[in-house]
Amino acid sequence: MMREEFEARTGFFPTLAQYKVIEEEYSAFGGDKDAFCDAVKENRDGLAEKIQRKADEAALKAEHEQWKAISKKDDEIGELKTRLERLQADLDRAEGWTAHEISQMHQDDYNRLRSCGREMTDSEAWEYIAEEFGFNSDRVQILRQIPTYQINKDKTNTRQNGKVSRPPVYDATDYLYVRFDVHGAGGTWQYEAVNGELYQYYD
Repeated sequence: MMREEFEARTGFFPTLAQYKVIEEEYSAFGGDKDAFCDAVKENRDGLAEKIQRKADEAALKAEHEQWKAISKKDDEIGELKTRLERLQADLDRAEGWTAHEISQMHQDDYNRLRSCGREMTDSEAWEYIAEEFGFNSDRVQILRQIPTYQINKDKTNTRQNGKVSRPPVYDATDYLYVRFDVHGAGGTWQYEAVNGELYQYYD
């Protein structure tokens, strides 16, 4: 029996899952189309309920199988990530990556400055940069973090591997640190003010 025939006889429009059960029950019914459809409409011997129950069970089973497949994929992805991390760690050891500073102020020196100086507000840093170096404060972005880097043992490659806190700090006109970017029509330029001197910053 075609799906359209069942719908026309019963006025019921089953889902694909329901119609699959309907076909199974019709094959086992032992009567013609009209008799079967009447039995479904009247729920004779609980036929309509049986169809719905079996369709629900099939849907639950399909959903369970889908979740099992997803869980298996998640496990496989987790295993691949673990293997990749191990391979990356082995490669890092072979290439001998170590910390590499590109700032004009070493992190240890900055830590000493921060221990005796005071953290500047953005407004204070803008004012200092404008007065000391002549930058338009409207174009200046004060940065409170700088990227950290590593270099390989052959000193041929560097890579960024994180960030470290570096808010502007002032102790004296010749003992301070400010990291900032200057944005203009031609692009962005990166600078550090270190102990009263201006340095361009390249990352």
